[in-house]
Amino acid sequence: MLVVIALSSFLCTAQETKKIVELKKQLKHKQDTSARIETLLEISRSFLYGTEVNKNHIDSAMVYCDHAKKLSTQIKYHRGFAKYNIIQSRIQYVQGNVDKAREIALKVINGEKKTNAHETLGDAYRELNNYYDYGPDNDLKIKYSENAVSEYRKGTNKKALADGLGELSMTYFSIEQYNKCIIIGLEALEVYNQIKLKGEVLLYSVMGMSYNYLGIHQESIRYELMGAKLGEENGDESTSMGILYNSIGMSYFNLQNYALAQKYHEKGYEYAVINKDTYLIYTIASNIVNAMLFQKKYKEADRFFNNVIQNYKPGTVTEKFTIKRRLQNINLKLRKYGIAKKYTDEMFSTAKEAPEELGEIGVFIMHECSIEYYLAIKNFNEAQKHLKIIDQHARKGDAKTFWKRIYNWGFKIDSAQGNYVSAIKNYQKYKAVNDSIIDESKGNLINLMQIQYETEKKDKDINEKAKNIQLLTEQKKLQDEKIEKDRVTRLIIIAFSGLLILIIALLYNRYRIKQKNQRILETKQKELELKQAEIETKNIKLQNLVSEKEWLLKEIHHRVKNNLQIVMSLLNTQSAYLEDKVALTAIRDSQHRVHSMSLIHQKLYKSDNMAAINMPEYINELTQYLKDSFDLARYLTFEMDVEDMDMDVSQAVPLGLILNEAITNAIKYAFPGNSEGIISISLQNSVDDYFILKIADNGVGLPHDFDNRKINSLGMRLMNGLSGDLDGIFKIYNEIGTVVSVEFEYRYHLTDSHS
Repeated sequence: MLVVIALSSFLCTAQETKKIVELKKQLKHKQDTSARIETLLEISRSFLYGTEVNKNHIDSAMVYCDHAKKLSTQIKYHRGFAKYNIIQSRIQYVQGNVDKAREIALKVINGEKKTNAHETLGDAYRELNNYYDYGPDNDLKIKYSENAVSEYRKGTNKKALADGLGELSMTYFSIEQYNKCIIIGLEALEVYNQIKLKGEVLLYSVMGMSYNYLGIHQESIRYELMGAKLGEENGDESTSMGILYNSIGMSYFNLQNYALAQKYHEKGYEYAVINKDTYLIYTIASNIVNAMLFQKKYKEADRFFNNVIQNYKPGTVTEKFTIKRRLQNINLKLRKYGIAKKYTDEMFSTAKEAPEELGEIGVFIMHECSIEYYLAIKNFNEAQKHLKIIDQHARKGDAKTFWKRIYNWGFKIDSAQGNYVSAIKNYQKYKAVNDSIIDESKGNLINLMQIQYETEKKDKDINEKAKNIQLLTEQKKLQDEKIEKDRVTRLIIIAFSGLLILIIALLYNRYRIKQKNQRILETKQKELELKQAEIETKNIKLQNLVSEKEWLLKEIHHRVKNNLQIVMSLLNTQSAYLEDKVALTAIRDSQHRVHSMSLIHQKLYKSDNMAAINMPEYINELTQYLKDSFDLARYLTFEMDVEDMDMDVSQAVPLGLILNEAITNAIKYAFPGNSEGIISISLQNSVDDYFILKIADNGVGLPHDFDNRKINSLGMRLMNGLSGDLDGIFKIYNEIGTVVSVEFEYRYHLTDSHS
């Protein structure tokens, strides 16, 4: 409701200022006294609407109003006196004398009922509607707004009827009767269309938001875009345009089109910045961040929001709360859990400053953010505590959207803990509520379509009756004019003959023009064919270049593979001249490392995809090579659990080297005396785009005093360094035997469908 009131105020300010200038121009050219009176009263009225009505505005309104009263006295213009009194009631209202304003408006209504002055009565009822507040006075606001429309329907002023319907539509929106808002709004737009007007931006806005609240998002976008287009055409740069574009963004967000949501939020943000409206700036900036997070633009969201914070100092508790909330969201996505915890705590302390300002929705969001944080750090007990709190708050309002989110969080917490029975129950409840919301949205759309159909049918019946009456009238008129038509028949024949000659001349001229255009068209067609041939030639050249590039890339991989094999041969040759076991071992380890890289380039050379490696095939071949190199078939067994996936070369190479080091170490040290054992290798998705590579054995394990930070071996340094290249987390620890693990984020390669 606050959004609508704000939107209404800003529209009034921008539009009424332009209106005054236009009305003053019209006043100079009006000679009829009654027309001058109406224009003077309209100018006076325009000074009294807007967000910043001050003493100067009131004084200006009084000057024009008194002039209109003086002219009305001279010609005894009753309507002028009535409208003068309506403006007097408005003046009392803007000065804070609400009771006096109501008294004057009711006096006008009682007086005009006797004269059946429908338009003036409608104006008085509309004015009276403005003197009551939303909430306790909803019934009175609806009553007076409906009375205004009823009176306008009896009159002939279509513009007044359309404006009255628009105001009634907004009133229904403000008391959350969205179906009625849309129905009345559609009628208002139809009346505007009849008089060749487009309506008001505010009307499109409230209709769009009503469709959004009813879950009919496509219709919401349609009307909001109409309003935005109208505002752009009128040159409106007020905050209302920011609110409108933000609403369009929310509609696209609800349709899960996060890229378009971000685009329209950013347009709304531009208007918020132009008007220096800090509250709207933070509201829309928060929505931009949310759209970015859903597109996984975590770092971009962080840069943008911190820039907003630096440029605009928050004033209200709501703005401060919004900052803490979004910074918590961003840092959670960036896995900066310490910083996220800080902002989680600050949300609660900020909320304590003005709990009434944030309301129930603020409490819900605060605890929802806490659930997300504790889930991320796997503190499920704390997550459950916050879930119970929002469960209690939701029971007070019983809003379906709250329950949908609660059951979804319950499902996530139970799934993370392995409570699958409870998780399934929560998911079933979530689906039931979600389906109920969807069904309700469909029902709303069907109801609106039914009402619209019945309204159109009723209008059609009325039009048919009007056509029948008109037809009878025309028949009578034809009979009365029959004698006159007989008299002018000869004149018509003569005129028709002349017209026929003119038509023949025009047709001949048209034929000549058509021939000329045909020649021009043929010339252009030939030019187009030449251009098409040129384009096809260029396409063939480009295809050849692509083929050459692919061949060169394959040749590069082939040569790199050959060079690496030469290095292996050199190492093998060198080892033949070495007697030192340590040096010989180092040479062989180096051979294995080089082979792990050579194998990648060999597979790329043979594969159609020259950007990625199929990991199950690669790991199997690398393992087989190591088994053959160490002659392990007698006592060691390898177990594989590798997810079927393609991996970019930049990640496959360090992973192959880590695998080589870990398997080599296990073979050397885990099974002394060639004892039997198992080496397990797994590469699996853990969460989101993160994967874990594990090499585990059931051998003797690590010494009790083992500390990888103090080990200075080449293999350990190599695995640590390669994990760093992957931006991964390297771990080595005891379980049954020794476990080496690397957790890293999967980088999508160019041909990946996710990119």
